[in-house]
Amino acid sequence: MSINANITRVVSASAVSPRHTGSFTKLYILETTVFERIEFGTDKGTKFIDSYGQPGTKLEVSNVFDTVLGVKATAGTYVDGPIAAFNLASGGCLAYNTKSNP
Repeated sequence: MSINANITRVVSASAVSPRHTGSFTKLYILETTVFERIEFGTDKGTKFIDSYGQPGTKLEVSNVFDTVLGVKATAGTYVDGPIAAFNLASGGCLAYNTKSNP
C-alpha cells in the first residue's frame, strides 16, 4: 500500500518558516535542502517510565531519542522518522503524518 493511502496530515516547510514540531512519519524533500537540526522521536514531550519502587518519585524520559545536525538532503528523497522536530537552513520539504495499519 502506498504512503498516500495513509496520510492524515501534511505540513509544507521552507526556509521562510524553518521550525516545525509535531509527530512526523517522514519528510519528502522537494528541493536540495539543508536541515540545521532534526530531532528523531515521537514528539517533544516526555513519557513516564517507572518509579522503580521509590514511593512519590516519578521517572520520565524524553521522547526524542536522537538529534542530528547539518543534514543535507537531495531533492526527491525521503527522511524516515519518527521525527519530533526539525529546523531548515535552506530548501523545502513536506512533513507527513500517517495512520498506522492495524
